[in-house]
Amino acid sequence: MRSALLSCVVSGLLLMSQSPIPAAAAQGDGASNKAVARRVFDELLNKEKYELFEQIYAKTFVKHVDGKTYSLQEEIQQAKSMRVSMSDLVMTVDFMIAEGDKVVIQYTGRGTSTGPLGGMPPTGKTCVATGATVYRIVGGKIAEEWTYYNMLDILEQLGYMPNPQSGAATKKR
Repeated sequence: MRSALLSCVVSGLLLMSQSPIPAAAAQGDGASNKAVARRVFDELLNKEKYELFEQIYAKTFVKHVDGKTYSLQEEIQQAKSMRVSMSDLVMTVDFMIAEGDKVVIQYTGRGTSTGPLGGMPPTGKTCVATGATVYRIVGGKIAEEWTYYNMLDILEQLGYMPNPQSGAATKKR
């Protein structure tokens, strides 16, 4: 699974490297861009400092996930609803790579279903899932994001979907 995830990230970087944004528009160095990206995990997601979204993200921010795009306000709502679904959620940065205006983060999320998820009731089951996000940072703020994760695996672990290998809901990990 890790090699498939890394392959998706590399493919995404190759596509984004052909972005119409000129290299001169890329601002910040790798270390400062990494610091901006890390704040998302350390301060926004883990410490619930949602008021920092306006400092960290550009007003024109766009997120890309599964062929859909989301605005900054939708990103804020998604972050808050994740915390409602999993009140003990902890997001860990596994590794980070920066080049030009892009920062790639592979992360692991761990949490327990303690609240509704997309209208489904909590199950009390735990989940451990990995994903990857590519941020494009301009002027010290996140302007664009591409995120990849396996929602089917998450739904299986939380007991919302049967595991196709066993035909039954997955056991607590």
